[in-house]
Amino acid sequence: MAPVHVFVPEKGRMMRSIDALPTRALVSWTIATTMGGSAAAVTCIDFDDGSQPCDFSLTTALRDEYAAQGVTFSGPLAYDGGGILDDCASFGSPARSGSNFLAFDDTCIGCFSDGGTPRDTETIELSTPKRWVSCWVSGGFTGTTVRMDLYDSGGAYIATKLANPSAGSYAELNAQVADIGELRVSEIGGDPSWVLDDLCLVDDPGAADCLTLSVQNLVAGQTATWTVTGAIPGRPVAIVYGFQDGETNTGGFGGYCATFDIGDVSVDKIVGLPVADATGSASATFAIPQQAEGVRVLMQAAEQSTCPGECVSNLLDEIVAE
Repeated sequence: MAPVHVFVPEKGRMMRSIDALPTRALVSWTIATTMGGSAAAVTCIDFDDGSQPCDFSLTTALRDEYAAQGVTFSGPLAYDGGGILDDCASFGSPARSGSNFLAFDDTCIGCFSDGGTPRDTETIELSTPKRWVSCWVSGGFTGTTVRMDLYDSGGAYIATKLANPSAGSYAELNAQVADIGELRVSEIGGDPSWVLDDLCLVDDPGAADCLTLSVQNLVAGQTATWTVTGAIPGRPVAIVYGFQDGETNTGGFGGYCATFDIGDVSVDKIVGLPVADATGSASATFAIPQQAEGVRVLMQAAEQSTCPGECVSNLLDEIVAE
């Protein structure tokens, strides 16, 4: 069995945040961190796919318009639920992004063109399990409370989250837990009209690698690019390297809970600490010195703020090419 090492910062560094540490790469590589790329593991719906009306009478409740993205919507009755409107509908808050949002008004009985009512509870079904969900809600002209109940892919209740947006502003509802299969969102603060915008979901890979790490152009004397996909948008990811087979456990240092399949990871072997963009992708580029030719390098990535759980990428085992 390969030895297991515990990630212990050297004396004087123990209490420093990992995202403030100086980083050194293999043979003094020069680091420049960027963001970009795309990740199939992240799905975001902003309801801005096309022009929408200003009034419920010109539309119907949202149903399977996003089924191709693995997300379907339904309301408490066959023709009920939220409807996509342009923010010209004047709900007291503009759309958080673009110009459309998913709108509700319990008092608008039979307002949809098919006789349905734009009322909650809104059920959002996910065709594949997620490990993180987020949406933004607003009560418009008044403050309110919005509730989100989470269920797993088998229909079992997981947890409840609450958001309390003040008048004219949005508040985020989010949850990070394994195997999210369904969301049920409802307004419980007494405000009959409210809106939901910017729904984002990150796939739960189950037993597979949580993140995907890749490298391009690992050639001595040239610039290589490491890309991580599948991260939660806005989360830092640590890309690390080493040279020895084995395992290193971070022990939660710097908010990273991870067991790397590399035996000699330390604070001096952090390749980069990029932040995932809106697609869940983050990357770092490096100028590789000529003298690194022929060196075997093991590389892996981990997402911050997953403790006590872990979110670690596949292991890269590469030789720096000439």
